Amino acid sequence: MSSAIECPWPRVVEVEPQGERCLRLRLASGEQLLLDLTNLLERREAYWRLRHPRYFRQVAIDPLGGLCWPEGEDLAPDGLERYAIGPAPVEGSLGADPGADGDGGASN
Repeated sequence: MSSAIECPWPRVVEVEPQGERCLRLRLASGEQLLLDLTNLLERREAYWRLRHPRYFRQVAIDPLGGLCWPEGEDLAPDGLERYAIGPAPVEGSLGADPGADGDGGASN
């Protein structure tokens, strides 16, 4: 699938696990969200594998811009915002080294 195709739904372009049940996302629009999947994982038995932190961290982005895991669990891109607990803290781009901006976060 070409990334040049415009989608009518928000598309995830980066994802990073935050703790045992949260995900930090960057959407194609540039917006960053922090998702908390705690309620979903507690209520839906189909997501039982995601309750294990090591498996939860194997999150990936599917071709439609949603989230998926190795054994087939997935979250559609048009429903992700229901799990948002707010904008993700801005610390540069996702996956970036916090000191990559050259100042190392120190003020001297």
